[in-house]
Amino acid sequence: MILDVEQVTMRFGGLTAVKEVSFGLREGEILGLIGPNGAGKTTLFNGINGVYPVTGGSVVFRGGAITGLPTWRIARLGLARTHQIVRPLAELTVRENVVAGACFGRERLGLRDAVRVADEVLDRVELASKADLPAGKLNLAQKKRLELARALAARPYLLLLDEVLAGLNPSEVSTMLDTLREVRSRGVTLILIEHIMHAVMSLSDRVLVLHCGERIAEGTPEQVTKDPRVVEAYLGDPSSVGRAPGEA
Repeated sequence: MILDVEQVTMRFGGLTAVKEVSFGLREGEILGLIGPNGAGKTTLFNGINGVYPVTGGSVVFRGGAITGLPTWRIARLGLARTHQIVRPLAELTVRENVVAGACFGRERLGLRDAVRVADEVLDRVELASKADLPAGKLNLAQKKRLELARALAARPYLLLLDEVLAGLNPSEVSTMLDTLREVRSRGVTLILIEHIMHAVMSLSDRVLVLHCGERIAEGTPEQVTKDPRVVEAYLGDPSSVGRAPGEA
């Protein structure tokens, strides 16, 4: 297992946002993480990569305990993430944003090598033509790709993706899914938080479902969409799962 989450609980005062969640992740796998708003998905990400301390349980990454480590040390170990709300360094160029990811990633690259890696990654995510633009000039779809590029430049073994498809139109979603499949083909393991069901179900090998901070189901996309608990808590009409956004 590249990641082993055991009985992770996260409390904030009297609120239990994540309660005794456990799952394992095999190297090279894509795991979809779904559930209603407020289910604890992003909070679980924050516990895994050290943004917030876990109250109970443990997180093991590539055989070593990372519970309680600061975010920068976890990033150095090869675990990167994107954020739901993209906040590029707006006054820096697109290339400079990605260089920052490379410098502070797993390989601790110097500036010259970081620029080389940044240009390689920008080409992969189809932003090479925007490399010298200020990052603040990009549209939403391009900023999503920049967020992905910055994470990939850190050369992670595992990448946590928080709603990387949110706000994109169907064509942009399709292009991003192709990019994520290409990322996986290069050996990067992925966990994907997403609300676009046809996308997450087509991309994921397995799906984990959270509701009110607890795991209520886990399995293949087909198994999860037929689980009565998931239908009741989140999916509603299961026949809608395969539809693209906007379809009746």
